[in-house]
Amino acid sequence: MSEADLPDSATQQSMASPLAAEMRREPIVCAPTTPVRDAISRMRTHRIGSIVVVDTTGAPIGIFTLRDLVDRVAPDSAVLDKPISSVMTGDLCTVPPSATVYE
Repeated sequence: MSEADLPDSATQQSMASPLAAEMRREPIVCAPTTPVRDAISRMRTHRIGSIVVVDTTGAPIGIFTLRDLVDRVAPDSAVLDKPISSVMTGDLCTVPPSATVYE
């Protein structure tokens, strides 16, 4: 590996930063009962590509992304009035804000 292949100090420092230091704003969230149509509208309003689905305690239980929209909603527009939980991606792997970017 040459010196040119090594990450610069700014990159190394960034990877060691806690996630909380890199966050620009709070994530946009919705309840699992939120209609798909409303979740998509919220994504459009906030100009974001995903929305986190949270339970009543605020813990993340899923995420709905533009890929989910293309793969699960576009082929069947009848799901627009169903709960977001019917089309979200579940089984999330999460880390706390204190975790480093590298983690």
